[in-house]
Amino acid sequence: MERARTAAQPARESGPSWQALARAGRFNEALAVARSAGFASECRRASADELSVLADLARYGRDVSNEARALRLLRERFAGSKRASQAAFALGKLEFDQHGSFAEAAEWFRVYLKEQPRGELAREASGRLLEASQRNGRHAVTRELAAQYLRDYPNGPHADLARAL
Repeated sequence: MERARTAAQPARESGPSWQALARAGRFNEALAVARSAGFASECRRASADELSVLADLARYGRDVSNEARALRLLRERFAGSKRASQAAFALGKLEFDQHGSFAEAAEWFRVYLKEQPRGELAREASGRLLEASQRNGRHAVTRELAAQYLRDYPNGPHADLARAL
């Protein structure tokens, strides 16, 4: 019985796993191992924490496509979790910083704020939402967001921008 189970499992090359390499801070090597094992396959069998690490590895390796894949799968498979909300924030940053898709970035920051209104990234998400709205040319919405930001974070990192708007 044990022999049959082992034979059905995919052959694994020797060497440390991408998880072990990531824990050791060897991010480029970890990403290479995850890619050689099949990044999408690794994502499908990963836990929420592992998906988050895979997204980070892809981001460090400037692999935008695989970063988005891991984040979207994290949202899908672990909906309602803190990690899924953090993935929404990361998708907002990805859309803003990598694609210049300010409307989509704003939506992801809104998702994070809806799911985690007092979460650890709420101040940053509010500020990034303000930036995305401004860059998207949504003037009336941007003024509302600026006023709200100043009420919630009068000394926050986006306060000067909010006051200017």
